[in-house]
Amino acid sequence: MKDFAPAPRTFEVLSRELWLVVDAQWNVLWLDDRARRVLGMSPGSRLRDRAAPGSEDKLDRLALEAAAGNTEAWEVVLLVEGNRASSRSAHR
Repeated sequence: MKDFAPAPRTFEVLSRELWLVVDAQWNVLWLDDRARRVLGMSPGSRLRDRAAPGSEDKLDRLALEAAAGNTEAWEVVLLVEGNRASSRSAHR
């Protein structure tokens, strides 16, 4: 019987998800390979440094809400390769 399983990473290009773990000061503790490539970041970088101008306060409010346990999704605007990109953030 023919194997129809796709090759590993076949659908990776279709995904837009980035996974990051940050602390309360937005220091990146861990990120997946796609986040490394797209954001050009590594552990020790600060995600807040990627906030689009004018979005810094919203990112700070997100940190406060996350610390309080409010895990609703937020939209934040980050700079990706110098361009503004909206991202939806879910935090745990």
